[in-house]
Amino acid sequence: MKPEQKKIKKILVANRGEIAARVFRTASELGLGTVALYSDADRHALFVGCADEAYGLGGVQAAESYLDQSAVLDIARRAGVDAIHPGYGFLSENPVFAQRCAEEGIVFVGPPVDAIRLMGDKAQAKKVLQEKAPDVPFLPGYNGQEQSPERLQEEADRIGFPLMIKAAAGGGGKGMRIVREASGFMSALEAARRESGSAFGNDHVILERYLEGPKHIEVQIMADCHGKVLALSERDCSAQRRYQKVIEEAPAPHLSDVLRERLAAAACSAARAVDYAGAGTVEFLVQGEEFFFLEMNTRLQVEHPVTEEILGLDLVALQIVVASGEALPLDQEDLKVSGHAFEARLYAERPEKGFLPATGQIDLFEVPERLESEGRVRLDSAVRSGDRVTPYYDPMIAKLVVHGKNRAEALSGLREAVRKTLCHGVGNNLDFLHDLLSTGVLQDGLIDTGWLDRNLEQVLDAAEPLSPLEIAACAFAILFLGHQNDKAGVFDRGDFFSNATLQRRPLLLSIGGQLVSCSCVFEKGLSLSVLVGDQSVAVEELERNEREFRLRLDGELELALSFRHVGTEMLVLLPGRRSLPVCLAGVEELATQGSVEKAQGVARDLVAPMPGRVVKVEVEAGQEVLEGQAVVVLEAMKMELPVTATGSSVVDGLFCKVGDQVAEGQMLCSFRKGSDHG
Repeated sequence: MKPEQKKIKKILVANRGEIAARVFRTASELGLGTVALYSDADRHALFVGCADEAYGLGGVQAAESYLDQSAVLDIARRAGVDAIHPGYGFLSENPVFAQRCAEEGIVFVGPPVDAIRLMGDKAQAKKVLQEKAPDVPFLPGYNGQEQSPERLQEEADRIGFPLMIKAAAGGGGKGMRIVREASGFMSALEAARRESGSAFGNDHVILERYLEGPKHIEVQIMADCHGKVLALSERDCSAQRRYQKVIEEAPAPHLSDVLRERLAAAACSAARAVDYAGAGTVEFLVQGEEFFFLEMNTRLQVEHPVTEEILGLDLVALQIVVASGEALPLDQEDLKVSGHAFEARLYAERPEKGFLPATGQIDLFEVPERLESEGRVRLDSAVRSGDRVTPYYDPMIAKLVVHGKNRAEALSGLREAVRKTLCHGVGNNLDFLHDLLSTGVLQDGLIDTGWLDRNLEQVLDAAEPLSPLEIAACAFAILFLGHQNDKAGVFDRGDFFSNATLQRRPLLLSIGGQLVSCSCVFEKGLSLSVLVGDQSVAVEELERNEREFRLRLDGELELALSFRHVGTEMLVLLPGRRSLPVCLAGVEELATQGSVEKAQGVARDLVAPMPGRVVKVEVEAGQEVLEGQAVVVLEAMKMELPVTATGSSVVDGLFCKVGDQVAEGQMLCSFRKGSDHG
């Protein structure tokens, strides 16, 4: 039977952020009317203004806004839309929502309901694919209906260790645990089930043999309702931290032509086995020339831009074509890979604090205009300077995508884009991305899925210490340029220097969060020397404008630096480095730092290290705890974090309960010394 043709004139995006803005852009180019939804937290978000119409959902939590199916469909009816694009996350892989759209006569821009339901259950997906797609290989494991802890322990012992516990529903690393020894299986099972139940409403798990050091390779597919299935090349997403992708690239490096063809064929077989239509991604683990099915995502992926860049396609436009019942306008032989593309995910998080999610106002967000205007970087984002990052949704701020003639050019371009992008006011991972992109294993395309977790400290410590020349340049910047609308800077202030011909003053700077002591020798005429340790650096200004200045250091080295004022700080971009926030620091800050260092290892009352929801309280009043023992478990931005005791002590008071929403810095638990601890 010929598929029904469905004319789409107006489309609603049941999502938020950069993916909503992305779909609106394509829909507008196709001449479609566009409708946005927003929660109370997103009322003034950038993506809302990208649509022709916008409707409020109310609420701030996802469950009371973007996940409220009835509210979404009610707005769709009122707005008179023909189609709903679910983006990714939220309702994008929800078969109930897709079915309700069909019942309302609204086109769901996604795959058929049965395909979503089947591929959303990893156990059932494995069973069907083993029957209908024998060329799709699987790891040995267990995916039975019997889910008693005793049976699962028995199956785990049969499979052998290490093994992976995986949530049967969902993805994105939720409900996943690696177990290396039988003794740790039960505790890992409990944690995986709790996380899966919270995230997906289903605590069913499957067990699989765990591969050490595989590559994560995924194939982008696009299928229509006329039986055509296309493999749109593959992506390497092996740069992961705790199963969350950090950097992606296409095509995947170091694949043999034979393996590349086998991966594409297996992905297409998987799609045909479930009568798939629309955009989807089939993910595999690859080790050597072997590969194993991981899962199929029945939606557009966050990393889809790298595929678009190397093939010159608009995947959202193709989704709309398929959803309209039309045939795909291209064949497999029409697809030609051109060059190489990388994507880096910019998150609001604190790498130096275990990647805790960060919230707050983005005081400055800016990608270098030259890079964008030259087409050297594609920015997929829905934030701007002045926007706030809330604790209610995914912490991704933007995606930086770079295409080059070859892999080396694309990687170099991404490093430059990351280095010169400014994001200030909220904790973010730009420095971490810059250091990761500089590692040899990533430059050589040899990173595997576990490398980042194994070598995290190495990446975090990769930045070279500040040199005396760099410190001198920062000192000049903050002293001479550090006061907006005050060209002379601090040197003209009587409370800093007297009118004597020659003065030497100690100075405490905060450079990139690091406290640096130096001394400045100042002479009339604004001549400056900076003493760093036992090295003296003469600083001479050569040129300056509103955004850049040039210095001559030690009479020889000339440096061109850019700077931006942000509140009381200034961002200084040094050659080869990411921009560094620089400000004058008082001695009080140094004293505080010393006090913190002295307090390490001492049992302290616990406060929330991030805003979040309490999902578990592990202790009770009067209970004795040991250093490192979990006290409270918080959840925020798709992440679960145990808050642990900093010393051996006794619980004196609990100030939270399961279900509470706590703010960063809020008291969770107080302690008193136990009788055996002094």
